Amino acid sequence: MVGNRPFTEQRLQVSVSARDDGTLTGMRHDVISPTSTFEDWTESSAIVTRMLYAVPNQATTHKLVKLDIGTPTFMRAPGETSGCFALETAMDKMAYQLRIDPLAFRIKNHARMEPQEKKPWSEKSLMACYQRGADRFGWARRVPCATAIC
Repeated sequence: MVGNRPFTEQRLQVSVSARDDGTLTGMRHDVISPTSTFEDWTESSAIVTRMLYAVPNQATTHKLVKLDIGTPTFMRAPGETSGCFALETAMDKMAYQLRIDPLAFRIKNHARMEPQEKKPWSEKSLMACYQRGADRFGWARRVPCATAIC
C-alpha cells in the first residue's frame, strides 16, 4: 500500500558494439518493469545509460507490465540505481572481453558533455571520483582478474 521498488528485467547489449581499443560504438538498454493497473509509474532504469558514457549509437526503452499490485515508487534512490548496476556490470564484462582494465575502459568512454543534447555539464565530478576511489581502494596494486567472474 505504500509503494516499493519494482522488479526489473534489464537487457544490455554492449559487447558487439566496441572497437578493439575499447571505444564504445553502440549500446542498447531495454527495461521491463511492473506497474499497477491504475497508474503508469515507470522505474527509470535506462536513463543513466543515456548520459554516463559517450556512445554515438544508443537506444533505451522502458516497457511497463500492468499488474494487480500497488503502484511502485522510489525506494531510497531513483530508478537509475538499478539501471546503473546493470550498466556497470555490462561495462565490467565488456572490459574483460576486450582485455582492458575496467577503470581505464570507463575513463576512455567518459561523457565529457551530455551525449544527447551535446551540451556541457553544469558540473560533473565523475573523473575525480574515479581517481579518488582508485587511490583509496589501491586499484593500482590489485591483482587483475582474468575473467569477469572473480
